[in-house]
Amino acid sequence: MSNHNGNGHVVIDEKKKYASRQHRNGKIKKKKRSGFREDLGHYCKNAWVANYARVLKHLKIDYDFKCKKFELRQNGIIKYYYTPDLYIPSLNEYVEIRRNTTKRFDKIIKMFKRIVPTEAKKLTIVDKDMYSDLLKKFKDEIDEWE
Repeated sequence: MSNHNGNGHVVIDEKKKYASRQHRNGKIKKKKRSGFREDLGHYCKNAWVANYARVLKHLKIDYDFKCKKFELRQNGIIKYYYTPDLYIPSLNEYVEIRRNTTKRFDKIIKMFKRIVPTEAKKLTIVDKDMYSDLLKKFKDEIDEWE
């Protein structure tokens, strides 16, 4: 853990559990770290995943967290492993929450759709727009919202 506050160094506020990065322009950008969420009873990679799980919990919709890992093989060799963030059994739906996509993620999803098409049809990717809608609707209703 680093408490350096020079440009490009990570600064951690333990009380709020935020990791901050000071940029060249002097502004500090805060980002919730990954970690265990007491109210959910499991680890979340970021606040978006945690808040989506909280919405499901608020709506009394059961979900499984990181329940299935898919091996994506090319020429018999495992090229990638892919594990969606959540699975909602009552809807038979996988959910992936993404702030933004990367070339690597796009490649994995393309491969997932090609190799496991029946499972890929069950995948919903929650993007910025979908998350923004959830934020507007549930932020004030859910006390633990990050």
